[in-house]
Amino acid sequence: MRSVVWRLVRYRAALPVVPLSMGLQADPPAVRELATDRPDVTESPLTVDRGFFQLESTFLQYTRDRTGDARTETWSWGDSLLKYGLNDRTDLQLGLTPYVRETETSQSTVVRRQGSGDPMIRLKNRLWNNDRETAALAVMPIVKIPAGTALSNDRWEGGAVVPVSWEASERWTWGAQIRWDRRYDATRRKFLWEPSHTAVLGWAVTENLGCYVEYLGVGKGRSYRSYFSTGLTRDLSPRVRLDFDVFLGLGERSEEFSFLTGISWKIR
Repeated sequence: MRSVVWRLVRYRAALPVVPLSMGLQADPPAVRELATDRPDVTESPLTVDRGFFQLESTFLQYTRDRTGDARTETWSWGDSLLKYGLNDRTDLQLGLTPYVRETETSQSTVVRRQGSGDPMIRLKNRLWNNDRETAALAVMPIVKIPAGTALSNDRWEGGAVVPVSWEASERWTWGAQIRWDRRYDATRRKFLWEPSHTAVLGWAVTENLGCYVEYLGVGKGRSYRSYFSTGLTRDLSPRVRLDFDVFLGLGERSEEFSFLTGISWKIR
């Protein structure tokens, strides 16, 4: 009888040790690959890992746009997107433009403006997949907050993006998105919805070097504009990436040229 009781005591004492030892031996959740919303226009449907921060920042961007006799040149520095993973499917994003210098030339008139841009708040929710294995789809509402600077139109604006991606193989990736933006038209003095769509094809040249080509269409009907972009990405580590992009307007309605370079990194 005494031996039976002793066996029961030893059995009950060992019970809490089993799950504890299992927990100590369990591997921590793997950190997902770095997925960014830059430098191309097409957003990634993949979100940041829960509890992680991700900063995607532009070193320098130059844009030249011509509409009729007016030409606008814009330089910007430090345009950044700070993300935080709320859970395995959702991240919260804050977009900031610290400094922009804009010069508009029309015949003999030159107008210069400089200052910070309006901040943006974005919330990306992944609807399925987050491991780059097959297809991924997300939805992301966007709100622009008027900051009252020299470059602000002092209007609350916003929109929504639905990005999708698919990995055809270890080297080839395809992505696309549809987007609706609610913008204020100063000429018509009212808010208008502006649709846009993109398609991008990415190729892993080496383990750390990638490139892509992208098509962008904005507007509808006679106001439709089309653009082409291409760029390179270079991974310095699994959590740090450099990038470069060239953006070109196609046709007379989109006489625009832009280039940018920047960096992205994930931290905890």
